[in-house]
Amino acid sequence: MLMNPRPIIGTMYAMVPERHHGQVLAIMQRIGRFIPAWAGATLVGMVTTGLLVFLFMWPIFGFMDALVLGLIAATLEIIPFLGPIFSTVPALLLALGKGGMTPLWVLIAYLAVQALENNVIIPFVMARGLKLHPLAVIFSMLLCVAAFGVLGVLVAAPLVAIIDIIHKELFRKQYLPTVTDADLDRLARITLHEKLSDDK
Repeated sequence: MLMNPRPIIGTMYAMVPERHHGQVLAIMQRIGRFIPAWAGATLVGMVTTGLLVFLFMWPIFGFMDALVLGLIAATLEIIPFLGPIFSTVPALLLALGKGGMTPLWVLIAYLAVQALENNVIIPFVMARGLKLHPLAVIFSMLLCVAAFGVLGVLVAAPLVAIIDIIHKELFRKQYLPTVTDADLDRLARITLHEKLSDDK
């Protein structure tokens, strides 16, 4: 599909009545901008997390074990939110084999990586391009795993984004043309009995 996308995209247009081609064009263009941003942000997150795990584990386990743990962390980083938790397990099992204070140091190191990821990598690299709610992604992961198996987690985040794009281009433009995100946030605050600022 990446090598020759035109026939596939043309088939998508052929499945939609001609009068809706303008809407399909807007949706496809937004998806076309999102997919590279998602792929790039995911790749940066994977490389950064893997490198941090490698650097933290090197003094504890040595070069080869640290390299393997870094590759595991980088690979599992593609699973949103849960991947980093899963990547901790093999490191802790390896640390338990060494005994002493090693498990504690490994746990502290992984918590440090998670702190860097949550406060630096995600806000400044991934969230800028994705802006996806964690609950929506986790729910999508459950559905994708049930539908496509374990590899379904790979499409969970882009699936949420694509559904969001379709919703905004079709539903909101037709039924909520004047409602902004700020309006929706204000209604949510009222629903939750939160105090609104003076400017709202």
